[in-house]
Amino acid sequence: MNMIQELESKGTGIKHLKAPDSLDILISDSVQSLDKKKRKAKKSWIALAAMIAILIFTGYHFETFAFYAQKLVGYDPIMSRSLRDLSDLGKGQALHISKQLPDGTMVTLDHLMIDGNKMILFYRMSYSDVLWNDSHTQVQIKGRFESYPLSTSTAYYEEGVSEDIVVISEFKTPKWYERNLTITYWDGQQQVNLATVRIDRKKAMGVTIRQKLSYDVAYGRHHISLTNMTASPTSTLVYGKVDSVFKAYWAYINNDITRIEDVKIVLQVDGKTYLPIGSSMTTDMRGMTFTGTFDALPLDATSIEARIESFYIRYRPKRVVALEADGASQKIDIEGHIIEIKDVKVEDTVRVTLLADSNIRLYDVALEANGKDMPFESIESNEKGERVLVFKGTEIPTHIIIGQLYVKIEL
Repeated sequence: MNMIQELESKGTGIKHLKAPDSLDILISDSVQSLDKKKRKAKKSWIALAAMIAILIFTGYHFETFAFYAQKLVGYDPIMSRSLRDLSDLGKGQALHISKQLPDGTMVTLDHLMIDGNKMILFYRMSYSDVLWNDSHTQVQIKGRFESYPLSTSTAYYEEGVSEDIVVISEFKTPKWYERNLTITYWDGQQQVNLATVRIDRKKAMGVTIRQKLSYDVAYGRHHISLTNMTASPTSTLVYGKVDSVFKAYWAYINNDITRIEDVKIVLQVDGKTYLPIGSSMTTDMRGMTFTGTFDALPLDATSIEARIESFYIRYRPKRVVALEADGASQKIDIEGHIIEIKDVKVEDTVRVTLLADSNIRLYDVALEANGKDMPFESIESNEKGERVLVFKGTEIPTHIIIGQLYVKIEL
C-alpha cells in the first residue's frame, strides 16, 4: 500500500470516530459560560459608556452649574449695571453663611466681590421696622492689621414679596497682605461676630485701567484738579484735589473758611456721557480731595475724557448789614455775588423779600431789632420767584446778618 492509499484508509476511520459523552457535556458547559461572559462584558461596556457620557457632560457643564449656584438672587433692584453683569457671569466669592443675632434676627452673608476699587458685601437680614432704618449701616469689616470702613450702603425691601431686607454695602479694598476678614454687626449693644472669611484671591478682580489725568479749573483764589482715574470690573473712580496743601494751610492760618464742595465730575466715553453714581470729599493732612464714582466702563472703550461740570463754593462772611430806615431796597455784594433786599414789611410777622440768582442759596440769615435776634420762622417764594424770609415778632428790624452763601458754579 502506497502512502496515498494509507492516508485515505486512516481518513475514513477518523470520520467514524465519536467523542465521549463526558466531553460533549464539558464543551456545552464551556460554550454557555462563554456566552454569559460575553453578555456580562456587553453590559459592562454599556455601563462604562454611560459613565463616560455623564462625565463628559458634567465636565463640560461644570462651570455652568457653578455659574447658576453663584448668581445672586433678589439683589437686582439695587444693583448697578456692572454688578448685574458680574453676577450674571458668576464673579466673586460665594459665602452662604448665616448667623442669628441675640434678638433673633437672622443675617445671611451671600457674596463678596473684591477688585482694585472696592470690596462689596451682599447680605440679607430678616425684616423688622427697627432694622429697616439702620440695618445697612451696622456691618463692619476688619482685617488682621486694619479696619476697612463702610463707604456706602443700599438696602431694599419689598413688602409682601420678600421676608428679608437685602443689602449691598461697599468698603475700601483690603490690602494685598490680608488673608482673612472678620465681618461683624453692631446690634446697638454689642459687636456680634458674623463670620471670619478667608479671601479667595483667585476670585478677586484687579484694575483694568490706571490713568493719570491733567485737568485744571481756576476759580478766584481756588484751583481744582482731576489727578487720576482707576477703572475696575465693578466701578470707575476719578480722583481730584482742591488747592495745594500749602495753600490750604495758608487759608487756615488766615481764617479763610471759604470751601469748595460737591464737585460734580462727568465722563465722556466714546462720545457717551457717564454721570456719577456717587461722590465724596475728604479733608486731611493732604488737603482737600474728592472722588467721583461711576459705573464700570465698557471693555472696548477707546476714548475716555473726564471733566468737571459744576461745583459749589461756600462763603461764610457773617456779614452784618444795616437796613434802610424806611425799608427801601438795597444791594449787598458778597464776593461778587449780589443779593438785593427788595423790601422789609412789619405786620404780625416781619417779612423780608430778597432777590438773588437761582444758583445762590442763603443760610444762617438773621434779623436784629434793638440788639436782639429775631427768631426765624420760615422761607417762602412769591409769584415773581423772589424769596421771602419770615421772622417772628413785630419790632422794626435794624440789621440783617447773612451767615453763609452757597453758590453753584457751572462750567
